Amino acid sequence: MGTFCFCSSMTSKVNVPQVLPPSDPKLVVNGGSPLSGHVTVSGSKNSALPILAATLCCSGSSNLKNVPCLSDTRTMASILESLGAQVMSFGGDMVVNTDGIVSVEPDSSDVGKLRGRVF
Repeated sequence: MGTFCFCSSMTSKVNVPQVLPPSDPKLVVNGGSPLSGHVTVSGSKNSALPILAATLCCSGSSNLKNVPCLSDTRTMASILESLGAQVMSFGGDMVVNTDGIVSVEPDSSDVGKLRGRVF
């Protein structure tokens, strides 16, 4: 699959994609005014759940940023705690310490509460 370059001019009514060579991976947008600034991207449950599960593969503390405060992420934190992990959550950040893991079998009732999927 190639990289696309979308270019348009002020007089053009149709954006025509051009395929760039694979050695030049970028997206170029030409328009009427320059873009600048910052965008804050929201955390994603579908990304957070597998990452929270992956903390079980690491010893020590894992620091996670921008974790959405949703029922599924709270349930996953509860599951990790039931296995012996320490989970601290504050302002969208989570710290998971897995040094105290004492079990490898999560409570099936907690797992049943998860609406999202974990790989």
